[in-house]
This record gives sequence, structure tokens and C-alpha cells, in this order.
Amino acid sequence: MKEYGTEMLLYGTGDDAQSIRLDELVMWYGYRIIDSANASDYIKDDADGLYIPEGEFEKLVYGYFGLTPEHLRESETYNVQEKAYVTPTALYDLAGTEYTITKTDYEGDEMKIYFDLKIADKDPVNRVLTVDTSNGRMRSFSCE
Repeated sequence: MKEYGTEMLLYGTGDDAQSIRLDELVMWYGYRIIDSANASDYIKDDADGLYIPEGEFEKLVYGYFGLTPEHLRESETYNVQEKAYVTPTALYDLAGTEYTITKTDYEGDEMKIYFDLKIADKDPVNRVLTVDTSNGRMRSFSCE
């Protein structure tokens, strides 16, 4: 059970695999494959995170921890449409993102930043970030 750091997942759980957080299992597997020669097979061009096929993930996790697919699919990291588990954090380069600030407006303690956001090869989308600049700090209100 020590292979691939499985003992770290069980630390503090009383060796009860059911107690392991499901997002931690997906991250554990993501770190296991991130440096492999086929890591690019788990990447979607326009999305962050790694997409791990359900059969591959479930077979290995069942072998190490005895956790069933029914239990694993309760996780928010399970994507039904893709039939894959998605790492909750990007372990690889984030999807190509570019932005161009087109205008800024100030009104009192409120600043609006207008920008074009382009993700991967999609068309740019116009956005407005509204920021509170009171008290010498910047705090985001909204991004539309």
C-alpha cells in the first residue's frame, strides 16, 4: 500500500479508506501520472486540470483501497458527460489564456477594468472587473 504515496492518503483516517476525501484521491492519481510520458493524453486543450478516464481510475483505486465506482462517483470531481475524473486543480499548464485591457474607469472608490478575455483558441469575450479601492486596498466586487 505504500506505492505512489498511498500511506499519506490514509494518514489520520484510521486506515479507513472510506474516510479519504475523494478529491484527494483524484489529486493523488493526478500526481502519479503528471510526469509520465503520456500525461498529455489527460489534457483537454480548452480546460484546466487532468481528465482521468473513469475505468482507469476506478480500477486502480479499487485495487489499492477497495473503493467502488459507486462511492467514487459521488465526488464533485467526477464528470458524468466526460466519463472522467477531473483534478480539482490544474497540475499541468493552465489552458492558454490571454487578456487585453481596453479601458479603465474610476468613480469614487470604484474602479472598472474593461478587458477582452481569450481562452485557448476561442473568440475573445468582453469582460468588466469592478474593484473597490477604498481603504488603500483593492477588493474585487464582480466580474461580468
